Amino acid sequence: MAEKGLRLIGSIPDLCIKVLAHHTLFFDTNISYPGVSLHIIAPSWKILDRRLVNLSGGAGADGSDGTGFGRDGQPGKPGKNGGNFYGKGRIFHNTPGLTIQTNGGPGGKGGHGTDGSCGKDGSNGDLRLKTKQGNMYYYHDRGTDGQAGGNGGRGGHGGQGGFKGEVIIDGNREWQLVAADGPLGAHGIGGIGGTGGRHGKHCQGTLITNRSQEEKFQEVQMITGRTGERRVPVERTMQTPGWLWFVPWPGLLIKSIDALDVAFNPITYRTETFALPDLPVIETHTRTVAAEDRWQVLPGYQEDRGKAADGCDGSGLNTDGQDLPVPRKPIDKASILATYNSYHQEAKNSLSNQFVRDID
Repeated sequence: MAEKGLRLIGSIPDLCIKVLAHHTLFFDTNISYPGVSLHIIAPSWKILDRRLVNLSGGAGADGSDGTGFGRDGQPGKPGKNGGNFYGKGRIFHNTPGLTIQTNGGPGGKGGHGTDGSCGKDGSNGDLRLKTKQGNMYYYHDRGTDGQAGGNGGRGGHGGQGGFKGEVIIDGNREWQLVAADGPLGAHGIGGIGGTGGRHGKHCQGTLITNRSQEEKFQEVQMITGRTGERRVPVERTMQTPGWLWFVPWPGLLIKSIDALDVAFNPITYRTETFALPDLPVIETHTRTVAAEDRWQVLPGYQEDRGKAADGCDGSGLNTDGQDLPVPRKPIDKASILATYNSYHQEAKNSLSNQFVRDID
């Protein structure tokens, strides 16, 4: 069977190979027909050494990854079913050396979700814009908010495993069976949420115009017409007695005369008014003058406002459009045996007469 190139037909779905013999069928090589049902009917079976008949189903196709931002991965395809094996014989040689394997194929992997898109950053406020209120200008144009990040796509659900095949060999129970439903395919990984965009900054600035302030200044005033008073002695009239003029020693006489004059005629004073020079006086005054414009709050931007929320990572699994394994058809023994009877009657081989009678 292997030498006939039958291995090439293992990819045909629901294919059934029927092997019918009138005498002896030799198992002299391993056989592998993925997912193919195999029917073998022969009066005598001979297993040479240890042989494997592998009818296990193939793996399901992997689901495709998401395309674009935040797209879900596609579910994996189901695994292929294992093929059914039906055998019938009368004489068996070395059947413990025969292993029949008909596992269901593993499900395909789920596709991965794609990452969410990053949010767009907001724009800062425009520092050229200002609002006037009275003599004050306000720079308070607001920045726009950043966009939230996009959510990541969900991972695709893993494909369901294929069903195991059914195995029946009438007339013998010594062979080895390996049969299990296929495992679930690996789930796809969800995409990562996109990063939120940064918020634009708000403007700030307060300019005060048309300001005034108090200023001190000095002024010099001259005080004129000032007068003062002073005491001046009044001229004395000699009151000395005449007889003193005849005293000798003129010098002593004069002194004596002055002394006597003072004693008998004291000096008197009078008050005299006189003009004083002009007097400068410095006076300090206050006046209101214009002041320069002043920044109460310097122009610029307020503190960083952070960013918008990040997108959520893809959670859960995408099962949209997920396929299930095709149910495996049970073995139809009556149809298989009827086929062999037709084969025997057409060949008219006497060697299998008793075997056919046993079937009937």
